[in-house]
Amino acid sequence: MIRSPRLSWAVALLGAALALSGCSGSGASKTSASRTASAAPTVSAVPSDSATPGIRVDLPVTRTIKVSTAVAASFAAAPSKVDVPASLSIDGLGQGGNLLVERIPALPKGSDASEITRAATLGTWNARHFSPVATADRETKGPLRGRMRQITNAVQAGNRLIWVETPSTDVEYNEWSLRTTVIGSHRVREIAHSRILKKGRVLDVTGGTYPVVVGDWVYWAAAVPTVSSPSPSQEADWAFNILRSKLSRSSAVETFARNAVMPTPLDGALVYASYSKATPDVYEIHQREVAGTQTDRVLVRGYRSGTSWITNLASSGKLVVWTAQSPGLKKEGWVPDETAPGVMFILDVSTGALTKVITKDEAGGEGSIAFTRRGVVWGNGSGNGDAGEYVLDLITGKLQKLGAEQGYSEVMANPDSDQVMWVPKSSANNIVWKVATLS
Repeated sequence: MIRSPRLSWAVALLGAALALSGCSGSGASKTSASRTASAAPTVSAVPSDSATPGIRVDLPVTRTIKVSTAVAASFAAAPSKVDVPASLSIDGLGQGGNLLVERIPALPKGSDASEITRAATLGTWNARHFSPVATADRETKGPLRGRMRQITNAVQAGNRLIWVETPSTDVEYNEWSLRTTVIGSHRVREIAHSRILKKGRVLDVTGGTYPVVVGDWVYWAAAVPTVSSPSPSQEADWAFNILRSKLSRSSAVETFARNAVMPTPLDGALVYASYSKATPDVYEIHQREVAGTQTDRVLVRGYRSGTSWITNLASSGKLVVWTAQSPGLKKEGWVPDETAPGVMFILDVSTGALTKVITKDEAGGEGSIAFTRRGVVWGNGSGNGDAGEYVLDLITGKLQKLGAEQGYSEVMANPDSDQVMWVPKSSANNIVWKVATLS
């Protein structure tokens, strides 16, 4: 699950580097979605502290939709409950009809919830059968040595699973171990591990650390210390880069993109958000080939205003989707406002068409963005103002609402079908998923 950026010293350290600004939907300058990368943009043409709340990008908006216009979703048949035991937690969609799930033992009495005390087992669920694949290990390095690790962000690529293990439950830190196994082999290989520091902790990175597979490479974003004893409050002590390594065999870790976060695959390339420390009020979304000359083009630029920020980035087929949240403008000036509207942008990179969805809340919170054959599905995470789960049909422009679950507004979908999964009900001990095919 991709974490949402937080208003904390970690975000301040980035200088709100991946942030947006306010303006009308037409943008500051109209450019093509297929232009090539150019020199780092300057913020002078677009004031970074505009008095008009909103979100600004430099592409013209083709269509604007408000979530308040959504209608109830219609299905080919009545939705059914996803038949998974309460002891299993659904992590994602696998391949061949598999669900990626975790089996997490009950929390022992008297356990300190601030530490991980249970060893989760990652596996697949299919035809009412759980097949265990790997069990989380204990941290062997650094200040959290000996602590049990949790499993996050599992993905399947062919017959291989890739996931992250972390011993950290602190939202501002993120020690991580990237691991993989071939299903059925019972042999787990560590692809890479976060830097072991002489003192201190490893920072979290905007968007989170999670695996993305393109060909035989796995990519991930991470905070990389530039000195042996970095300070959490010193920007010069840290870099925020996208790294990569071979998936099929052990290989050295390479730096693929600097000052970049939120990697996502698109048609054999990698899409990511990037910024320049010289112009932290401007961000760019790049599409970069992973082989050959690694051709890089800038798809869009966005501009920061106040404390607004980009919160998520996803892609599928020819679609690139990113989300942002804007603060409310109050008497005392720009201040965070959890109930302020968010915006979702959906760019068709083949045509340049840009759809703008104005939401009631942080759109796609906690990484909850998925795709169907005809469009985009998302949930709003925490649901501060709108716990809605939505489906947008990009062909008809019809916006449908699946449901609303305060605190756990999550969705899943497969880009090869019209089937969607969402959470209509959750509790501390049980999360219920439903599945249906859109009509």
